[in-house]
Amino acid sequence: MTARKYLLMLIGWSLAACLWAERTPVEVLLRKGTTAMDELAYGQLRPLSDSLMAYAKAHDDKRIESYAYYYRGTSLLYTGKGKYSMADIGKARALAESIGNDSIVALTYNSTGIYEASTMLNLFLAQHYFLKSLQYAEKSNFDWLKGRIFGNLAILSKMQEDTAGLQYAVKCYEYGRRNMNHRMEHLGAYKMAELYLIRRDRKTADKYFRIALALQEKYRFDDFSSLIIHATILKEVGKYAEAEKVLARTIRSKGVQELFLPDGICSMHSCFMPVATIGRRQRWHRKHLPLPKNTM
Repeated sequence: MTARKYLLMLIGWSLAACLWAERTPVEVLLRKGTTAMDELAYGQLRPLSDSLMAYAKAHDDKRIESYAYYYRGTSLLYTGKGKYSMADIGKARALAESIGNDSIVALTYNSTGIYEASTMLNLFLAQHYFLKSLQYAEKSNFDWLKGRIFGNLAILSKMQEDTAGLQYAVKCYEYGRRNMNHRMEHLGAYKMAELYLIRRDRKTADKYFRIALALQEKYRFDDFSSLIIHATILKEVGKYAEAEKVLARTIRSKGVQELFLPDGICSMHSCFMPVATIGRRQRWHRKHLPLPKNTM
């Protein structure tokens, strides 16, 4: 199973309410942007970015202009237009650097890392940009983003089957526990389990698979990426029938886009492989995946 969906998921949590308070109309617009990203409604970011840009031009506000470019680039990145997103992300970074806003610079480097990993499949460059993002997040004491960067680096480590990245999974998990951020705790536990599995430490891997499963069942994350994780964990602990049911929900879950659907199909095959015949997988396809041809 690929890790593209998890990388894309994390940026949506990185602009949380801790960045600002709702005091003015423009701050309300920024807040709406964070809500859209939390709800995986990336298409809503484009009109918001237009409103922010209009405000920025009228008030000569480079900070808001930087956010406007950032939102527009993020919208493009998440709606299957990744190759067009980097121009806006680059403009956001240049503006942020010109006014010394290291937090926005950190966000843009994180987005660039996601682009390199998910669109260009260049894991070396992705790691470079995530580490740059971490550098700026530490410089600006942007702890909220640091947890996400740790998660992204842990995902890259799993993609490369490099267990040296276990340290990032641990930091992601500990960040989630320390800050009562259960999504990050869930992701960190899951990546720890996967990396321990690569180390051939099945006992410890199962421990963290079960921790991640308990978090999912308690908090019921219902976005596409979390449901894919849920199904994969159920497979890992031998609950194949339950994994199949979760995958059926996953295809129709919140935030599904054509960009992500092939990952769901790959996950379905992975979950079925130990127990299902080819005929059974094909029947599942026909029942649950009436997809456009270009997604198959």
